Amino acid sequence: MAARWLARVDGVSSQIRVGSLGVTAFSTFSLVLQNSGHGEYVVPLGIASLVGFPVYTYLYTEQGVWNQVNRDKNDLSSNFAGPTMRIDDEMIARSMLAALYGRELTDEEREAIQNEADATFEEYRDGVDDL
Repeated sequence: MAARWLARVDGVSSQIRVGSLGVTAFSTFSLVLQNSGHGEYVVPLGIASLVGFPVYTYLYTEQGVWNQVNRDKNDLSSNFAGPTMRIDDEMIARSMLAALYGRELTDEEREAIQNEADATFEEYRDGVDDL
């Protein structure tokens, strides 16, 4: 049960942080306005904050931002080459060619596979930017 609640809180933790930052920003700006002699703007700032929050929530959820954020998180977590890709690509290539030719690979063939796997790994190591 605790794990489920932790997962729920984790799922909305970024929104909780946004709300917390909003409250902190309102508090800071209201103090700045009061201390600079413009205390009359604190109430309009509060009204703008109260109106802005539902507008932000609507745009975030209904205009596709939520879905785009999740897609971007997924892309960022899966569109780069990790060490396992380097190892897997080389092993798969060696296995496929050995099966295709029905023999052990020569040193030149192994080196060509190694070079290609290294080049691909270096190209995709930091991620794919144009998804």
